Amino acid sequence: MPSWYYLFQEQTQGPVEEKVLVDFLMRKAFSPDTPVWTEGMPDWVPAHQIEELRNAAAAQPGAAATAPTAAGTGLPPQPHAKADFREAAVRESLRLLEANGGTIPDRGSYCLPVTDTNPKVWRHYGFWVIFRFVIGLFGIFASGAIAMILKKEGNDINSTLLVISFCLFSGGMLTLLSILLLQNRFVRKQIGPRYDHLSPLAGESKLLCIRVEEAETFKQIKLIPEDLGFLGLDPSNHMLLIEGVRFRYRISAEDVSDISVISGATATATKISFTIGKTELQIALQWENLFHEFKKQTMGVKLDPLILKIQKLLNREPQ
Repeated sequence: MPSWYYLFQEQTQGPVEEKVLVDFLMRKAFSPDTPVWTEGMPDWVPAHQIEELRNAAAAQPGAAATAPTAAGTGLPPQPHAKADFREAAVRESLRLLEANGGTIPDRGSYCLPVTDTNPKVWRHYGFWVIFRFVIGLFGIFASGAIAMILKKEGNDINSTLLVISFCLFSGGMLTLLSILLLQNRFVRKQIGPRYDHLSPLAGESKLLCIRVEEAETFKQIKLIPEDLGFLGLDPSNHMLLIEGVRFRYRISAEDVSDISVISGATATATKISFTIGKTELQIALQWENLFHEFKKQTMGVKLDPLILKIQKLLNREPQ
């Protein structure tokens, strides 16, 4: 059987077997217009024009398979020259997927990218986060500047300036807090029906919207993380699942080598080191919770709110 190659984000991906391309087409993992090529073809051709691929996909039973499947997965986009820290893990995940006949194994960890996320949408979200952050800081600093003016005036307090200062401070704080609301709505919209796959794992509580970052660079200040997603805990199978905007993750207890708290410039997170096949991946999961941040700032609480839940789920003893 010939090996196939396909283009994704203007980069050649492959080789993969024909059945993998058929599975991707059947589950709409990539567009039918995706250019493909195999030995003997003079040039790249859209997948839907290859009769053997089209017929094989149409002949497959159960085209509307239920999650989790290979739907929405493929090789990761490369928006800049620097390789994504998950690249090796993704390639290993795809190797395991191909070895399992194009479907995700019942056990084991994986990290698979979501190919139906428009990069422009991610950049648009980043713009609004930065915009709100700047406006929020401006309101707070402007309020502080007015407070200094009022302090110099002594007993002659200008009530108008006092009201303006209060409004600027309140507006700045609300604008900063609105970033969390924007984040939750953005992620919920982007992951679409994949949210419903995680919903049964929430129990009586809500699914947690988390930031997923590279553990090695967590100490750097980042307004926009490497990924955002909803976290699901599966205690019956001792698995942690994340449906992210850019990637899908599953972490099985038997693949975990370390769970610890990692401190960044302004926050703490839960660091998880685990293996996917023969590849190790280290990620930092941060749940931005206002109540925890209040306790950290006022009571000196340093323990990350996620770590105890994750340690219990993945059968790891608290450190």
